[in-house]
Amino acid sequence: MMMGGMMAWMGFWMFFGTLLFIVVIGAVVWLLVRALRPQRTPMTPPPGPQQEPPLYQQGYQPTVPEPETYQEGGQTYPYPEPPSATYPHVPQEQQEQQPHF
Repeated sequence: MMMGGMMAWMGFWMFFGTLLFIVVIGAVVWLLVRALRPQRTPMTPPPGPQQEPPLYQQGYQPTVPEPETYQEGGQTYPYPEPPSATYPHVPQEQQEQQPHF
């Protein structure tokens, strides 16, 4: 009879000790994370005159980029337009004759 009572108390203390251990480890981790986290300071606007944002009553108006230019001999020239990627038309008969790899 005494053996059964001791086993019950031993099971209780094992359960209680494990629970206490988990709580202590959690508290230590929480304190470390809180201590190592950088301190947050409230954001304050810089002193000085406040500029009003521009009014957008007319909507968005994108600017048109000017073409790039270069200077040569005191003159300014625009760069030539790059060639377009157009390919010559190959008749259907020639396409069938080309070997396929």
